[in-house]
Amino acid sequence: NLLANMVFPYVKHSSQQIRNVIRQLPDEKKKQIFESYIGIRKSKRDRPDRALEYGYPIQFDILAGFAEYRDLQRHRMLTQQRQDLGVELGYSVPEEIEEIGMEEKVKECFERTESLHRDMKRVGFYQEAQYATLFNHFIRWNMGMNLRELGHFAELRTQKAGHPKYRRTSQMMAKLYLERHPEMQPVLKFVDYNDYDGGITRADQEARTARKSLAKGIFDDSDG
Repeated sequence: NLLANMVFPYVKHSSQQIRNVIRQLPDEKKKQIFESYIGIRKSKRDRPDRALEYGYPIQFDILAGFAEYRDLQRHRMLTQQRQDLGVELGYSVPEEIEEIGMEEKVKECFERTESLHRDMKRVGFYQEAQYATLFNHFIRWNMGMNLRELGHFAELRTQKAGHPKYRRTSQMMAKLYLERHPEMQPVLKFVDYNDYDGGITRADQEARTARKSLAKGIFDDSDG
């Protein structure tokens, strides 16, 4: 598991996939991974990276949009490692974009961005190519935490005011943990599993109509 954490930031595979490969490696190869990760330490300031923090009782491997990552990564009582942002894992198009008939335009933006991303990597700009991505491109990262932090995280990030996408990610994390440890439900007592996007209220419908009208360049000023 420690070696898998060392490899994780440098590939596009899940933690489980990495562990499966490492289990098959001879001891000499495992030693090479460890030594390469630690590197040459010339002073006490040459500290190894976050993989050595492995050992939390709870760890999640998450695949979601970069926008959700930007929200959920703002927690400090845990260890996180992310893979490089790229285009290989795909992307999502918000429902609102489809509703106003702009799906093809947005997909064209993604295609042009992905073409630029690949061109940059082709000429050796591997790190810089991360800038040639969009917020709805998927990224994989892992989060290790203790139970106290999971309770804080899940109850905070599932509240009604949160963005629907990261709320769903946080809800799933809480559900997966409780499937294994149902006795810990009191710790996650105030996780909000409600789907506030499921029902369409009158205000929602009016907002959708307004979006469609805006997309067509039609403005109803009959009340003004």
